[in-house]
Amino acid sequence: MGIDMYDLAVQNDKLILRNLIPEDKEDYYKLYQDTSIIKKKMKPEAFRRFFEKEWEQEILSKDRLNISILSADSKQYVGNILLRYLDSDMPEIGIDIVQEFRRKGFAYSAIQLFLKSAQNLFEKDKFLVRIYSDNIASLELFQKLGGSEIGREPSEYQIFLNELKEKFGDEYQRIKEMHPEMEEIASKRYIKRFCLSI
Repeated sequence: MGIDMYDLAVQNDKLILRNLIPEDKEDYYKLYQDTSIIKKKMKPEAFRRFFEKEWEQEILSKDRLNISILSADSKQYVGNILLRYLDSDMPEIGIDIVQEFRRKGFAYSAIQLFLKSAQNLFEKDKFLVRIYSDNIASLELFQKLGGSEIGREPSEYQIFLNELKEKFGDEYQRIKEMHPEMEEIASKRYIKRFCLSI
């Protein structure tokens, strides 16, 4: 089933979930700024150009589903649910919530509402969730939702260090002496994989 076949529009007394639309762009951009790990390393105008490319090439692409989360009362943008790899046996799901709505039950309610609607929308009954080991709020959220840990994988930073070791060999030791903290940082942060069932 093609991605354009998925048309999500559901609501409960707290939230509205619907497909991301072009009118959500500025709200999505603010959320993207808040959650991006590369924003700190870029000038604002360069980051905006990066976002514009992402918006056209990735965010609105046909191989993923972006779902806007809105407050049922105010219609205010609350966050986004992202689904990727929809053709796989276990599509990946992620959620980002606008700062002012965090720790208020919106993420929990949004995922619950999504899972109820997913029974009718998808032919899948399991979703993959990938969470950084130091993201305590997300770990608690998906455990509360019934997610069970199914494995771990290295973070992007650890993968980068491994590639650096392979590429530079002996020179890596000199780099490590200049930045002795880098391996410790990489070893402490990894990705936990969870299975979330409908």
